Amino acid sequence: MKQTFLILIGLLKMKRLLTTKIFRLLLGLIMTSALVGCEKHDILDIRTTYCTVLINGEEYKDAPTLREQLGRRGYPNSTKERIFIYRNQENIAYLQFLLTDNNDKKCYYLFGGIPFPEGETFPILNKKYSLRKHPEFDMTSIPVDRITKDYIESFDNQDGIMFIKKHYEMSNEFANSLCPLSGTIIFTEYNPKNKKYKGTWQMKSIDKDGDENYEIVGEFNSCIYRNLY
Repeated sequence: MKQTFLILIGLLKMKRLLTTKIFRLLLGLIMTSALVGCEKHDILDIRTTYCTVLINGEEYKDAPTLREQLGRRGYPNSTKERIFIYRNQENIAYLQFLLTDNNDKKCYYLFGGIPFPEGETFPILNKKYSLRKHPEFDMTSIPVDRITKDYIESFDNQDGIMFIKKHYEMSNEFANSLCPLSGTIIFTEYNPKNKKYKGTWQMKSIDKDGDENYEIVGEFNSCIYRNLY
């Protein structure tokens, strides 16, 4: 923007040496260039809100800028999509969100999966999808990117599961530091124009002595990407 201003000043000084037509043409090109630069800047700073939650009464969001979405952001699964179904795992819908506080500090990963019957179109609006951590499931030494699939397949696709993990702990590739959540997820609305689903969730961690407990309520708004590699 500063460069554009300096060029404009120089052009004004040269006005006497230029014909009116050429001066206007150059002035128009410079102003157009400046406006396009501003638009690019504004577009990159636009935020998309994928979910808002209250965790133990504190508000967090997954609301990255376009600039952040174009860059690399770590997620438990090897994709940036928030809700998706792998091509070779047709009966599990995966969810993943990176939550920040009001100061845009990355705080939590919230992720997991929901099984659904073969032949059923996912999701069914207003259906309560159950989340439950079975006490028999041993998470020890399971890689984070496999924990959802391993859990669901261990119990014949009966219940879904969600996990919460502090952002700074994500360097630990195993699931030992994950906190499993029980509750429900409901997809309440579908917008055919932008192909996004809205929904709500209520989740809480299993009470264990010495562990940090979580109560989570909130809503989400995201497309569902199907047949993902």
